[in-house]
Amino acid sequence: MTAIVGSPSLRLLARRKLHGTLVRQLRRLRTPKGLVLTLLGGGLVVLWFGSLLAPTFGHHHALASVEPEHLRLAIGLGVLLLTILSLSSALVYRGLFVPRQEIERLFSSPLSRSDLVRYRLWVGFARSLFGSLILGLVAMGRMPRPLLAFCGVFVTVQTLPLVNQLAAIVSGTLEKAIADRLRFLRTIGIVLALVVVGPLAFLVANNGSLEDLPGLARFFQEQRAEAPSLLERPVVGLITRPFEPWVHLIAASSALEFARWLAVALGFWILLFELTARLPVDYREISLDTAASVAKRLRRMKRGGGVAGTAEVSRRAARWRIPWFLGRGPAGAIAWRKLAAILRKARGTLGVSVVTIAFVTLLAQVFGHDDGGELVAPIVIIGFGMLYLGTWLRFDFRDELDRMEVIKAWPVRPWRLFGAMLLPQVLLVSGILAAAVVGRALVVHQLQPLVLVIVALAPPVVFAWVALDNAVFLFSPVRFVPGQDGMLQNFGRGALMILLRLLLGALVVGTSALPGWGAYVIAHEVFGLSVTLAVGVVGAVVFVVLVGIDVLLVFVGGHVLHRFDVARDTG
Repeated sequence: MTAIVGSPSLRLLARRKLHGTLVRQLRRLRTPKGLVLTLLGGGLVVLWFGSLLAPTFGHHHALASVEPEHLRLAIGLGVLLLTILSLSSALVYRGLFVPRQEIERLFSSPLSRSDLVRYRLWVGFARSLFGSLILGLVAMGRMPRPLLAFCGVFVTVQTLPLVNQLAAIVSGTLEKAIADRLRFLRTIGIVLALVVVGPLAFLVANNGSLEDLPGLARFFQEQRAEAPSLLERPVVGLITRPFEPWVHLIAASSALEFARWLAVALGFWILLFELTARLPVDYREISLDTAASVAKRLRRMKRGGGVAGTAEVSRRAARWRIPWFLGRGPAGAIAWRKLAAILRKARGTLGVSVVTIAFVTLLAQVFGHDDGGELVAPIVIIGFGMLYLGTWLRFDFRDELDRMEVIKAWPVRPWRLFGAMLLPQVLLVSGILAAAVVGRALVVHQLQPLVLVIVALAPPVVFAWVALDNAVFLFSPVRFVPGQDGMLQNFGRGALMILLRLLLGALVVGTSALPGWGAYVIAHEVFGLSVTLAVGVVGAVVFVVLVGIDVLLVFVGGHVLHRFDVARDTG
């Protein structure tokens, strides 16, 4: 037992760190702002947990009627999805990841390598507790035996840190050049997980037949005369075969069956734990490089909030010629600088964003193909894409927080500076969303005039959202760094910001919708224009209104930027 729990000194270190974290949290509660944000964040977490438990208490099990074989296949594909996502970071955090402020002290202390591995494994288990609880609660409301499913998911998720750490240590033995080339497999794995494995698990859960999903079935029927059942493909059972113990653990129909598979899963957990801890690999050198790389990335992130500031420019990317799409004036130079940072430093982030939007497009086609689906899918794609990309791709003032004293000294009017800083991200997000909507419409033969109107309205809508986001950020700037303390406070602050942005966004939508409705009534009822022409008139009117709102927001953002005080940012 002592060998599993690790060195007593490292256990003492973990207790001291936990105590320090709790003390910092209590200090935050002494201020009115910290107390309000903590209560708000904690309340939202409780409501979230309650919403996850609601299907369980309501005796509504989404997969209770699914055949046992189909259910096990769906669970196996879900475990495969989690495994791929977990292993995707193994080639990034090679060796044993220890924070920079701890690694030199721990590596120079009289501790064995296996004790250090055990310490990091237990830290990883603690960090996985929240995710294990969330996934377990989700499974409870969707499985025939909720409590057994919760325990099975909890054990399964707590096994993933072992697999990830083992892969990270093994990958540390590879040469750096080979490991850099193998990182391409990480991208392929994420694409497979999001675009293939996830939808496949849903299909199998629906009795394994493509005909059960009208939208996706129609797409496949256009490509082939008949869409065969996925269960007829042996590859589905083959790729889920390694996960059988955890599949049976989650889908157990009785306590006896659960206990039998739990013994197998725990035995494998102990075996994998000791194998990872006793692996005869000297990981110290590569771990030092990993800790330095992560620390450098966090330092860059602290300069702002954007992903563009967390990457380095490669020599090949530095030679790219970036177009001056706004001319060579002051505003054009600002836009060129921001566009160059996006294209040269955030290629990986853009790739992940494109894959995510492709996955959302697939889901929108699957679930939104019923009545009005030809319009529901584009609206869902643009709505989700605006929320996701506008929040994740922070190629704006959120990426410039550490350089605001220089930016405010530029000889450019604040409103022009505000607009030029936002325009590259707006064009980028609008282009990705337009490609997704038009590509989906071409595939399913639904490229209608109304779809083109929706695509044309996307840029001013995205600009309004990004402008609101940046105006709020400039009014109350916050640095968010992964792993920082105050999770509940940040959660409460984020909830308030989201609520404010949604209210302002609803005001923008309402302001543009009323003139559009009036234009449709006048064009169709008064002048007798056809529906297609009336839709075109509505699109033009709404576009003009949105552009007017964007102009107003640019002046508001410029005013907030002019009043921004760099002394308020304490880092």
